[in-house]
Amino acid sequence: MSNETAVAMKIGTVAVPRNAKEIGTEYGGRTDIVELVLHSGIRNIQEGAFRGCTSLERFVLEEGGKYSLLQGCIYDGKTLVAYPPGLKDKEFEVPEETEKISDYAFNGNPYLKKIVIGDEVCSMTGRAFLGCKNLSSVRIGEYNDAFTTDGPIVFNGDSTELVYIPPMSKPKMLNLPEQERLGPACLADCRTLRILNLGDSLEDVAEDAFGESCRPKKLCIPDNVECRLPFKFAGKKGGNLAEKNIPGHMYRLYKDGVYRQIGEFDAIDFPMSEFEFERSEDEEPSFSPFGGIKFAPVKVTDASIDDIAGLEDVKTLIRNHIILPSRKPELFRTFDLNTSTGVLLYGPPGNGKTMLARAVAAELDADFFSVKPTDIHNCFVGESELRLKCLFETARKSERAVIFFDDFDSIGRARGNSLEPWQGDLIAELLIQMQGLEKHSGTLLVLAATNRPWELDSALLRPGRFGFQIHVGLPDAEARETIFRKRLAKIPCESIDCAYLADRTEGYNGADIEQVIDCAKMHRILEIGSGDGGEKMTLEDLEFALTQISSSVSKRDLRDIANYCRGEMMADGDETYVSRDQDVPGYN
Repeated sequence: MSNETAVAMKIGTVAVPRNAKEIGTEYGGRTDIVELVLHSGIRNIQEGAFRGCTSLERFVLEEGGKYSLLQGCIYDGKTLVAYPPGLKDKEFEVPEETEKISDYAFNGNPYLKKIVIGDEVCSMTGRAFLGCKNLSSVRIGEYNDAFTTDGPIVFNGDSTELVYIPPMSKPKMLNLPEQERLGPACLADCRTLRILNLGDSLEDVAEDAFGESCRPKKLCIPDNVECRLPFKFAGKKGGNLAEKNIPGHMYRLYKDGVYRQIGEFDAIDFPMSEFEFERSEDEEPSFSPFGGIKFAPVKVTDASIDDIAGLEDVKTLIRNHIILPSRKPELFRTFDLNTSTGVLLYGPPGNGKTMLARAVAAELDADFFSVKPTDIHNCFVGESELRLKCLFETARKSERAVIFFDDFDSIGRARGNSLEPWQGDLIAELLIQMQGLEKHSGTLLVLAATNRPWELDSALLRPGRFGFQIHVGLPDAEARETIFRKRLAKIPCESIDCAYLADRTEGYNGADIEQVIDCAKMHRILEIGSGDGGEKMTLEDLEFALTQISSSVSKRDLRDIANYCRGEMMADGDETYVSRDQDVPGYN
């Protein structure tokens, strides 16, 4: 097989070199190919050769070759070899000439929702559809003797082998009382499966039947099942079921990936006698599916930059470097200036970093993706990176989107300083997704907020990623006065000197001031309930609240952030810096 680089004919079109006799995995994962031209000398195409080619919409084949095209797909005689992974048709009917569907034939196409298979097909496995994450139905011809269906589930002809369950049929509980075999990859995409009841007819389970993502929360295993399952089990006998069977028990999956015995088989009242599914609705291709997490965007309508008290320097930076490029993109194109696509907001907690992110999304009229560390982290190896990739793929489909990472130091912690060995893989995936983000300038903005920027990986902070950083500090006296005035204007209160309250709350953040006002409200309500005093809040209520509520911002955090601003505390967690004990302006 030739390793010569394919020749580009036009943008998006790639031709396989003339001396190549075989197509392996050299094109796999390439997102720049829209059209692939194959010459007549090609003699073999490996399974899954075009997986990950998310933009590949069509093949072009020369006449006289071993392969031919039927309905846009590559055929080898009677075998469906490859379906374009980027073709956006939601439904596909396998042509009547097809007798066999090869493994990975559909290359994980994310747009397919329904596949109809004719009467002549007599060979296929779950691997044919692996990765088609929005597939909800595989229908079999009425007279097909090789396969049969029960709703979205595909069995072999005599119903003894489970062949495939589409991921978007979303099975929650599955009862398999008569199945003798679980075929290859038959459950690999079923991340929603919670309870699996295996019948006593089960004799064989394919090694990759469950894939890497299907892990039922509960397993019910009869006494006389003697086949091996690819899981780790622990119970009265202990051991791994792949080496030694442990029949006749109910098991539950724990966080360490081990199934532990929770009851005897004959004591279990299994709640279902047939398949139970959550039917999928007719929705656009997935922005989600990993671990049940859906990255659903929202439109922010209740926030504005003008509503934020103080932070005038910060708001000016945001207007000039984020809002203006979106409103006047032609001006920036004239001067060939790439605008910031990654912005890091850092500073003490409670100062409005999240509110600023929401206000930016509202100003841009963009879809807002608010992401917490728990939305990304997953106990299964590789799932965290998949969730992160899914998030960015979803955001890129929006006309304009803002991704906001809260507590970013939990996701972007410097490699080598993390206690988790997989953190490096997550950082690598994040760097890949941020790479080339300038191509989406004006349509995709990534914001991140952290209280500890020095703990971030330095690779994230270079220009083009999060090179543009904004310090969101404590509100000054004027900002504190404005916060008091705006909040007190919404409730019945006597004339109160807000400037005096601003002086009393030096070192408080915005959240602390909110808590002071809430405490004063509660004090006034209790006074009214006991019959003491009037029905309006007084300065005495706020004075009482100040005796109960102190600043939640630690002096250590302020010093660390001040040193980071001066460049005396570097990223990657380097805590060797000077002037550690000097006073921080604005905090006594």
